[in-house]
Amino acid sequence: MKKINITLSIILLLVGIEGFGQKTKVIVGEAVNFKAGAAVVIKNEKRAYFLDGISFWDENIVGKIVKVKGRLKLEDIKKLPHKPGFPIPQQMVGIKRTILKPKWILMK
Repeated sequence: MKKINITLSIILLLVGIEGFGQKTKVIVGEAVNFKAGAAVVIKNEKRAYFLDGISFWDENIVGKIVKVKGRLKLEDIKKLPHKPGFPIPQQMVGIKRTILKPKWILMK
């Protein structure tokens, strides 16, 4: 049992705890800028995948088809409570899909 725990610990260190349980994902879609950052939208899935570390796409890339590869991180974002007397905050609610360490190329 001790040998298994040591082996598992070494594997976790090699993989990186942050990346453990995350899947490598390749997506092809349209480059879009949102307030929350640069994203790739897959039209037939009606989903946006945000790109970690990329705030926005350059104007010459927006609207074009890109291929992105990286680790998929799913984050469940809950609705913030509203405080009476304060404006309702603008926020994203639901599952946020983020591609970590994205590598992208411009398609045709």
